[in-house]
This record gives sequence, C-alpha cells and structure tokens, in this order.
Amino acid sequence: MMQPGRILIYGDSNVWGDKGFGENGALLGRYAAKQQWPNILQQLLGDEYNIIQAGLCGRTAGEYAEQAPYLGGKIGYAIALREASPVSGVIIALGVNDAQNESASGEQIVADLQWYSAYTQAYAADSENDMASSGSVWYIAPAIAPVQCYAPLASKLHCIDEKLRTTHATISNPLDDNDDYAPDGIHFSLQGHRRVAQAVYDAIKQTENNSHKYTVTHTKQGGSV
Repeated sequence: MMQPGRILIYGDSNVWGDKGFGENGALLGRYAAKQQWPNILQQLLGDEYNIIQAGLCGRTAGEYAEQAPYLGGKIGYAIALREASPVSGVIIALGVNDAQNESASGEQIVADLQWYSAYTQAYAADSENDMASSGSVWYIAPAIAPVQCYAPLASKLHCIDEKLRTTHATISNPLDDNDDYAPDGIHFSLQGHRRVAQAVYDAIKQTENNSHKYTVTHTKQGGSV
C-alpha cells in the first residue's frame, strides 16, 4: 500500500521529461516541469503527498561495462533514496534501456529490478534510517512500444513483465495509441505524460481503501529512454 507522504519516483528519461527525437532525428529537449508526469501527479494528489522526481536519460536498472558508470541505476538509487528520505513509498520506472542491451537477458533484468525492492526494504528496516513506512515499492515495468522496430525485444520484455508482476505491485499505464508517444515512438508525448500521471494517481487512490496487495499491468514503452 502506498501511504500519504513523500514518494520517490526513480527512473529514466520518461521520468526526467525527455521529449525524445523529432522526425529528422534532432533532440527535442525537455518538457516544462508542469508537463512532466511526476509533477502532474503531484498536482492531482495535492498537498497530502510530496512527489520526489529522480529521472535520468539513459539510466538502466543494472550496470554494464560499456556504459558510463553514472547510468547504472543502483548507485544512483542508494543516493536518491537517502536524499529523499523519509519516504512513504517508491515507484521504480526502469528497464527499457536494459532490454536493448543484447548481453542482458530478461531474467537478469528482472533480478536487477527486484534489487531495488530488496534494497529499499533493507534500508527501511535499519533503525538508523529515517523512513516513514516499511518501504513500499511499486514498478512501472518496461513493455514493447507500438512500433515495428522494437518487435525483436518482445520476448525479453514479455519475460520481464510476467516475472515482475508475479512478485511485485506494478502500476497500469494506458499508453496504447501512437498519440501517446513522441515522434520517435519511445518517449511520452504530452498526452502520454497526462495519461501516465492519471494511471498512477488512480492506483494510489485505490490502495488508500485497500489493505491487500494491488497488482496491475504495465506501461507500453520501448527504446532508449
């Protein structure tokens, strides 16, 4: 259950607010703060919650030898969690960039994603740390974008989806239309940001009245974010 208080959202460029690439391949920059889904979520939730946004372009759930060290999400998460604490919960939105790495199997990516929950639980259990709850962690799992060029990733992403949803709470995301994405078919459009924020809001509000574990489906996304 996600309780009122401070919620850390830790993820990649769709958390950061990247507009992605235009039709000519040019970088389009970053959405204004009020257009990014974590900040839209903040407006929907009101003062009872405080959303802490921690997104980075190219961030991965695991670490890979060929990438810049700062893109490996685990080291950054240890820092972000401490900076944001006390938190009542965490939302992890990673895995898309891992899935594009040919050396990373679906099983490995799932294990890397599960590390964040285990780390958070251990951090919350340490009496020296100031954490507002037992360390509730939700996931927005990676899934295939509705573009043909990402079809080869379908098997790996399906593996991640199935394994992650059986062990952890995941937040549904209704992105199922090309208009939900930027021209590159990877990053969220303005409409996509609004729809993601609404989906997360609905999930949080539902759990406010439920004492049992809330399980939902996954975001349709793909590509390098």
